[in-house]
Amino acid sequence: MAEPKIYFKNLGDFEWGDVEFSIAKGGESYTFLDEPQSKLTSDKNPAVWPAENVSPAYSFDNSAEFTRRGVHPVRKDNYNAPLQRLTSFAAVQGASVKIKLPYTAEWTGEIKPCN
Repeated sequence: MAEPKIYFKNLGDFEWGDVEFSIAKGGESYTFLDEPQSKLTSDKNPAVWPAENVSPAYSFDNSAEFTRRGVHPVRKDNYNAPLQRLTSFAAVQGASVKIKLPYTAEWTGEIKPCN
C-alpha cells in the first residue's frame, strides 16, 4: 500500500505569500518546516503558493518534516524543548493554512481524500 500524501490546494485566484502549513494529530499541531532542524529531504518551500489553476499543488510526502516543540519538563514551556516530528499522515485530524500576503488569512478544516 502506498504511503499517504497530503496536498494543500490553493483554489483561489491569487498567489499565497508567506505561507504556513500545519497538520493536527493527537490533539497537537505540527507545522511544515517551522524550524531549520525540520528540513530532512524536502525541496519544497511554501514561501509562495500559486493558485491551483496556475500550478497544480504538489504532494507533501514526508510527514517527519512537520514538527512541533514539546513542553520542557523543568521550565514547563517550549523553549529549548525537544523537536517532535509527525510520524505519519495516518489518522490526522485536520489541517490549517495561514497566509500573510496579499493579506492575512487562515483556513482550518478536515483533510479530504483525493479522488
